Amino acid sequence: MSWTSANATTCFASGGPWSGTKPLNSSEASVSLTQTTTFGITCVGTNNQNVSDTVTVPVGTQTLNPTVDIKANNSDGPISIQSGTQANLAWTSSNATSCQASSGPWFGVKPLNSSEATQVLFQSVTYTITCQNSVGQTANDSVTVNIQPQTQNPSVDIKANGSDGPVNVAYNSSATLSWTSANTTSCSASGGSWSGSRGLNDSESTGNLTQSRTYSITCQNSAGQTANDSVTVNVNSQSNPPTVTIYASPSLINYGSQSHLYWSSSNATSCQAAGGSWSGTKPLNSDEYTQTLYQTSTYTITCQNAQGQTATQSTTVSVQGSTGGGGGYQYPPTLNLYANPSQVPVGNTATLYWNSTYADYCSAGGDYQNNWTGNKAVNGSQLIGPIFSTQNFTLTCTGPGGSITRNTTVSPVGQVLGAATPTLTVYALPSPVQYGASSNIYWNSTNANYCNASGGWFGGKPTSGQEPTGPLFTDKTYTVTCFGQGGTITRSAVVPVIGTPIYIPPVVIPVCPASGCVRGVAGSYATTIDKTIENLGTGTKGAQVSARPGNELRYTITVRNTGTLALTNLTVRDVLSDRVELRTASDSATYNYENRTVTWKIARLGAGESKTITITVRVIQCDTDIVIENRAYVKGAQIDEVSSNNTVAGVSTSINTINGNGSKAVSDSNKDAQFAAVASASSSRGLAFLPNTFFGWLLLLLLIIVLAIFIKRLLTKD
Repeated sequence: MSWTSANATTCFASGGPWSGTKPLNSSEASVSLTQTTTFGITCVGTNNQNVSDTVTVPVGTQTLNPTVDIKANNSDGPISIQSGTQANLAWTSSNATSCQASSGPWFGVKPLNSSEATQVLFQSVTYTITCQNSVGQTANDSVTVNIQPQTQNPSVDIKANGSDGPVNVAYNSSATLSWTSANTTSCSASGGSWSGSRGLNDSESTGNLTQSRTYSITCQNSAGQTANDSVTVNVNSQSNPPTVTIYASPSLINYGSQSHLYWSSSNATSCQAAGGSWSGTKPLNSDEYTQTLYQTSTYTITCQNAQGQTATQSTTVSVQGSTGGGGGYQYPPTLNLYANPSQVPVGNTATLYWNSTYADYCSAGGDYQNNWTGNKAVNGSQLIGPIFSTQNFTLTCTGPGGSITRNTTVSPVGQVLGAATPTLTVYALPSPVQYGASSNIYWNSTNANYCNASGGWFGGKPTSGQEPTGPLFTDKTYTVTCFGQGGTITRSAVVPVIGTPIYIPPVVIPVCPASGCVRGVAGSYATTIDKTIENLGTGTKGAQVSARPGNELRYTITVRNTGTLALTNLTVRDVLSDRVELRTASDSATYNYENRTVTWKIARLGAGESKTITITVRVIQCDTDIVIENRAYVKGAQIDEVSSNNTVAGVSTSINTINGNGSKAVSDSNKDAQFAAVASASSSRGLAFLPNTFFGWLLLLLLIIVLAIFIKRLLTKD
C-alpha cells in the first residue's frame, strides 16, 4: 500500500492487521492475506481537522496442487502379462484441469478420469500421464507392464516297439515303451500297474503280458498346460504251432519239362519259399508249376505263426533223360506266344504271354522295336505299347533239340476324324445300400461300339444295360469305359455300404463232430466244396474232360454247409491257369488280373444250405498237348480254408488222340475220349508210363517191333 497527505501533521492507520501511527507519505506491504481486507488511514492538520481514505484488497479463492494416479490391471505395477495379450489402464486426478499421456504408443490428451485397454503387447512398456491445474502446476504418475517369457505348448509321444500302435506281441512276452516330450517340466504315467512320475524322455519294458493293455502318459509345462498320448499293446491268443506239407506231382519228370508243386499249412500267418529260383512270400495254401527243369531240384517252404514259431518241409523233383554225356534224345523245343488283348484302343497297351519247353533261351523280334528286343526268359509276360499301328511280334526259342519261332499281332482300334464323340451315363440304384444288400448298376451310351467294365466288376459289356452287384460288404466303385469311332469315354458309379448287421445264432441242441465242439458255441461248423468241369463244345462233364484250343470250359463250384451252425462271411477263390482266359463269372465275382484269381463273397450260409457258382473260360492257343488242372477253395469267419477236388482238362493240339484203352480215335467223331489217357495220368498217375504224343507212340511201336523180331529169332534158334 502507498499513501500521500498534504497540510497534515500526523497520520494513523486502521483496518484489520494495519494500525498505528504512519508517516505522512510512505508505502509498505500488507501482511499475507487470506480474505478480502479494507485498509484505512486518517491524517490530522494544524487546525485539528482530519481527513480519511480507505482501499479494499479482494483475496481470491485458494488454488490446490494437482494430483494423478494411474494403474494397470488395478495395480500400481509393475505387472506381468503373457506376450500377445493386453492390459487395462485406469487413472484418476484431482485439482487438475487437463491431462496428457506420453509414453511410446500411448500419447495425446486424455480425460481427467478414465480407463482404456493397451495395444496387444509383445514387449514391456511404461505408461506415463501428466495432469495440470489452472495455475500451471503439474503432477504425473507411471505404471509399467512387463511381458512374461512366452511359454511353448507341451507335447509328448509314446511308442511301443518303436510304433505308435496298436502293436501285437506274443502271449506272455513283453514290449518296449519309449517316450519323448518337449516344453515340459514333469510327466506321469497311467494305465493299470503303469503309473507314477516318469522321466521327460525315457524307455522301459512292459514286462511279460497275458492280456492287451493301453499305456498313457501326461506331461505338463511350467504354465500348467498339459499334453498326453497313449499306445495299445495287443496280446495274441495262445495258438498251436504251425504245420506245412508240400509235394510235387509228378516227382519224376523228363529233362526239360515241368512239375506241379502243391502245399498247405495250418496255424500259420505267412509262408516263405526257398529253393533255387523258387523263393519269396507264398500263400498259406496254394499250388504252382516249377520252371522248366534240367536237373534234380529241391523245393523248401517255411511257414510261421503270429508267435514266430516255424515249420519247414521240402520236396524233390528228380529229372531223368539228360542230354549230357549219355547222348540221350534231344527233344525239340515248343513255344506258345499270344497277346491279350490283341486289339486295343489307339495309344493303349497290351500284354504278351509266352511259355516254352525244352528251351534254354529265347530272343524277341518283329516290327515293334521299343522294348521287344533282345533275350527273353523261356517263360514270361511283358507289357507292350503304346500301340498306334498294327504290330507283329516274334519270339524264337532255342534248346538242345533245335529252335522254334512264333508270332502274334496287336492291332489298334482308333478314333475316326469327324466321327461323333461317344457319351456315357453310369449310376447305381439303390445307393447307398445296407451291409450285405445289393444294388443295380445302370449304364447307357451313344456313339459307342463296345464297352469294358473295371473296378468292382470286369469283362466286356453291351453299350447299354443293367446288372446286379450281388451282396456288398464294402464300398465299391463300378467303372465303364466305352469305345467308339469318335474316341473313348469313362464313367463310374460308387455304391456306399452303410451299417453292419448283428447276427444272433439260433439256439440249437449241441451236436459235436468227431473232432469236438467249438468252445463256447453250441453246435458245429463244417463245410465242403465240390467242383466239376464241362466242355461246352462237346457237352461232356465230370471231374475230367478232353478239350481243344478255343473250346470253352465251364467250372461249377458248389459250397455246402455240413455243420449245425450258420457260416458267415465266406470267401470262395479260384486261381485260373495261364492256359485259359476268363469269359464270365456268376454272382458278381471279382477278378484280379495280376494273380488270375476269381473271388466270391457269401454273406451267410445256413446249416444244410448250399451255394452254386460258375466260371466260364476259353482254352488259349497252344503248340503242344497240355493238361489244365484247377481247384477251388473256401474259407470263412468260423472255418479254415477248405480245398475242392481237382478237375482236369486234357488239351490236344493234334487231330488224332489216344483214348483210355490205348486205341487211336479221330477227335472230330469221338471227342469224349480225347486226352483220356493224359487226364487220367494227371489225376491218378496210374498211366504215367504211357507216351502222350504221336511221336512217343511211334517210338513205342518201333520198340515193340524190335522186341518181336528179337523174340522170333530166339525161338527160331531153339
